[in-house]
Amino acid sequence: MFRFKKQPVWIVLLLVLMVANSGCWDRIEVNDLAMVQGVALDKVGPDTLELTVALAVPAMISPPGSMGGGAQQAPPLATKTGHGRTVMEALSKLQEKVERRLHWAHNQVLLISEELAREGVLPVLDFFARQREPRLRTVVAVVPGRAADVLAVIQSLEPNVPMAIRDLEELRTGVFITLKDFLAMLASEGQDPVAARIEIVPAGARPPGQLGGQGQSGQGGKAQGGPEGPPQVAVTGAAVFKDDRLVGFLDDRLTRGVLWLRDELQTATVTISLGDSGKWVSFNLVRAETRLKPRFEGERIIMEVKIETEDDLNDNAAGVDAGDPEVLRLLQEELARRVAARVSESARVVQKKFKSDIFGFGEAVRRADPKRWQELKERWDEVFPQVEIALKIKTRIRRTGLSTKPLGREEKKVIKAEELRKLLRGK
Repeated sequence: MFRFKKQPVWIVLLLVLMVANSGCWDRIEVNDLAMVQGVALDKVGPDTLELTVALAVPAMISPPGSMGGGAQQAPPLATKTGHGRTVMEALSKLQEKVERRLHWAHNQVLLISEELAREGVLPVLDFFARQREPRLRTVVAVVPGRAADVLAVIQSLEPNVPMAIRDLEELRTGVFITLKDFLAMLASEGQDPVAARIEIVPAGARPPGQLGGQGQSGQGGKAQGGPEGPPQVAVTGAAVFKDDRLVGFLDDRLTRGVLWLRDELQTATVTISLGDSGKWVSFNLVRAETRLKPRFEGERIIMEVKIETEDDLNDNAAGVDAGDPEVLRLLQEELARRVAARVSESARVVQKKFKSDIFGFGEAVRRADPKRWQELKERWDEVFPQVEIALKIKTRIRRTGLSTKPLGREEKKVIKAEELRKLLRGK
């Protein structure tokens, strides 16, 4: 009787032990995964899109410090494509060509062709925002022309193009927009999205080992890329959206003004010309802060834009006396005028040509006066181009480098405050 009563207990313990020792029955080994590094989306038909993925090839990646790492002959990426009416349908076709399961957690960039972006990006972004594996920190960019071509470029410094684009974006020399940022702008009232423009450009110089005019490399091979050097990927401006549709591009110059207004500028160089060729002074941006504050005067909306910057004098080719406080004051005023001109030009183009509120003026109005915004939001498309901008810019030159006097220049040739004032007035 005693043994019969204890028997169920032993059975339960045996079952527990069997489950505990069953192992990882649902494990997924790294060797079974294909790591997606970059994605390109192109339109190839009336109802067909092309999904191109750049996959890491572990066998082609040399670990740090390994022997023979510099002799890598093949790029550490493989590209595969699939076609379909939706991203998921194209993905299912693509998976048929890949022997490993696609893994999205390491994806760096999402490149969208201009043609596809002009039709609207929400249908293609839905997959990446809805699924579990793709990360919202993925960089979003628009490519004039075919997006898949960008993934085919071989980079010289980074292991692959997606990593190179990610690093370029993180330098903040241009627009840096992640999938999370893009979706937030789409969902926001009073702000339209903006993204980086990515293009393939010449490197501008021959690779090491190539002789000028010879067309031969030091190893006897043919030169690649012509006199301007091999192709490389570059951030060349910004893509402006109206809702989820691309409406146009801004070049590097106008993009700088957009970054000022969006309070996103972290790296910039401003060069002041003092008339004659060679009389230039260059400044490097150290810190910048932009604040938007709307002011209402009847039906008029005036956006007060307050910009404060700190700059370093990094190049004194003109030969100004950087040790004179009056000289620095005059240069600060000229810097403020330059920033104001750039911001005004960018605002004018975006407001009048694209009529897209990528600055977040509407968001600023909503925060300042929610009741007024409820009256304006339905016709903000008509109101935004008429918003007036009042700029208040304050610049500070913090450092002038290791020398205040121009190097190797006679005292009589140094530009003093009075001469500098005349040169600036004569511009």
